[in-house]
Amino acid sequence: MSDRVDCTKATATKPHLRWPRFISNRCKELAYGGLFSTVFLLSQSPLHALVIDDIRVLSKLGEPFLAEIRVAPAAGELINDRCFTALRGSGDLPRISNVKLRLTRQLNTQVLQVIGDRPVREPMSQLVLQVKCPGVPTIVRDFMVLVDPP
Repeated sequence: MSDRVDCTKATATKPHLRWPRFISNRCKELAYGGLFSTVFLLSQSPLHALVIDDIRVLSKLGEPFLAEIRVAPAAGELINDRCFTALRGSGDLPRISNVKLRLTRQLNTQVLQVIGDRPVREPMSQLVLQVKCPGVPTIVRDFMVLVDPP
């Protein structure tokens, strides 16, 4: 005997017997379970695949801060300069603040340029970047910035 339940035969049997009622109820449970799991899977929000790479520092100690961060939005996601904000970090490390953020395109990737107006005096600092765009979840990324000596 197979484990498969035939839903058409369960409703055709006598309703006063327990076994056909059990099979009928089991068929309903399977149908509703399949329906709810399908609705659940389809209703899940899509995975947001905005990728923020590691920071690449281009400046040296004593020079104004200059760095690049590669950014790869998912298909259909639109980002621009206004989506990015440098936040004030928390912790013991000196913070890199008062920076301009400019999104540029290099070949097939987008690059966020982080441009500071003051010379970097500390070899290890912190940069906190927030991404907040329509259609993209808010992302906060904390970078530990290591600046090489001249």
